[in-house]
Amino acid sequence: TLHLTSLDRFVAAMLLLPGEAASRTLSSTAAVPERRRDVPMCKFRYVDRGFEKTAQFPVDPKDDVSGILSSASSGPLRDYQDKLKVIQLREKGLSKTELAEKVGRSEHWVKRWWREHAAALERPAGANDVVLQKASLSSFRDLDIRRSFLDDDSTYDSLVKQVSWRQAKVVARDQNTGELALRYNERGESINAGRQVADYTGGLDFLDKILQKVFSEMDIRDPQ
Repeated sequence: TLHLTSLDRFVAAMLLLPGEAASRTLSSTAAVPERRRDVPMCKFRYVDRGFEKTAQFPVDPKDDVSGILSSASSGPLRDYQDKLKVIQLREKGLSKTELAEKVGRSEHWVKRWWREHAAALERPAGANDVVLQKASLSSFRDLDIRRSFLDDDSTYDSLVKQVSWRQAKVVARDQNTGELALRYNERGESINAGRQVADYTGGLDFLDKILQKVFSEMDIRDPQ
């Protein structure tokens, strides 16, 4: 069963999937074009739960962010992710020199960590310590942003019409167990979130083809 969140986020997911296939270009310096001050921007206004908001994007998609992005910017979490990265890429056959270049570390640093076992690495502590300690190793992978991944303009409308969407609810994570639970208002009612969700088990040919393309190009494999 595939769990989908609101359409804009689903489309983004196809662009932002953290893919192991990105190992061929993994780098501590992501392939992000330097944003020039004179890049033309377009602004959009929209209403979210009764409040007007704005968002802006480059007029030319080529000026927007793309490529391989680290999901951690710095600090212990970045160190942990780099350790996982060199272990994974060593298993794919990369040398110490190649690994050092990929992660922006010295060969001495790579040699210290590349033969460790990923599951045995000490996880970093943080504000959401329970989440960090219980998250799967795949949660720490880089983001792979691919523009124009799909060239079918009808995908959005097809998702709107053919997928059974329902109202999402606000949830909070228990700091002791790490489990998610519904949040309630003062009247004991569950709180609506600003998005729609859906479950998908197959049956739509266009969506099955999209998912097959995502799984293939991002080298995603079902752990089960």
